Amino acid sequence: MGRYNITRTGQYDIAEMGLYNITRTGQYDIAEMGRYNITRTGQYDIAEMGLYNITRTGQYDIAEMGRYNITRTGQYDIAEMGRYNITRTGQYDIAEMGRYNITRTGQYDIAEMGRYNITRTGQYDIAEMGLYNITRTGQYDIAEMGRYNITRTGQYDIAEIGRYNITRTGQHDILEMGRYNITRTGQYDIVEIGRYNITRTGQYDIAEMGLYNITWTGQYDIAEMGRYNITRTGQYDIAEMGLYNITRTGQYDIAEMGRYNITRTGRYDMTLTCIWPGIRDDMDINMEASKKISESDK
Repeated sequence: MGRYNITRTGQYDIAEMGLYNITRTGQYDIAEMGRYNITRTGQYDIAEMGLYNITRTGQYDIAEMGRYNITRTGQYDIAEMGRYNITRTGQYDIAEMGRYNITRTGQYDIAEMGRYNITRTGQYDIAEMGLYNITRTGQYDIAEMGRYNITRTGQYDIAEIGRYNITRTGQHDILEMGRYNITRTGQYDIVEIGRYNITRTGQYDIAEMGLYNITWTGQYDIAEMGRYNITRTGQYDIAEMGLYNITRTGQYDIAEMGRYNITRTGRYDMTLTCIWPGIRDDMDINMEASKKISESDK
């Protein structure tokens, strides 16, 4: 029958059917079916089925199934399943699963999971998780998290977080934060913040801020600000501002401004502002700031 194209219903003696291309419904004696290319629905005795290319739905005895290429839904005895290429949904006993390439949804006992390549959503016991490459959403106990490569949203206990590369929104306890590379919005206790590289909007207590490199918008108490490198817009009390290097736009009280190094645009009240070269001290000077004084006016 090898050269015939025959389709029928009924019984076959398939003892020597390996060379036939036959599709049918019914029962097979597959004791020696390894050489047949057969697709069907039903039950198989798959003892020694490793050499069969069979796809079906149903139950398998997968003892010694390592050499089978089988995809199915259902339950597996995955003890010694490390050598099986199996994809399924369901529950795994993952004790000693380090050598399995398994992707699933569900719960893991990840004690000793460092050697597993597992991606999932859910809860982890991440004590000693530094050797795991895990990405997830949820809550972490990040004590000793310095060695973890973890990205998440949520709250951190960042005491001793200097060695973590963490970016997040929220509140930081930034005492001793000088060694942290943290960018955030919010409020800082910036006492001793001179060694922090922080950019933020908000209010600063800038007493002793000379050693800080801070850029912000807002109001400064600039008493003793001469040693600060600050750029801002707003109003200054520039009494004793001569030692400050400040550039701004706006209005000045320039009484006693002669000793200040100030550059600005605007109008001056120059009454008693300075002693001009060539002008007598007792001269009555009352003029607009923009008026030019030529030599002929003397």
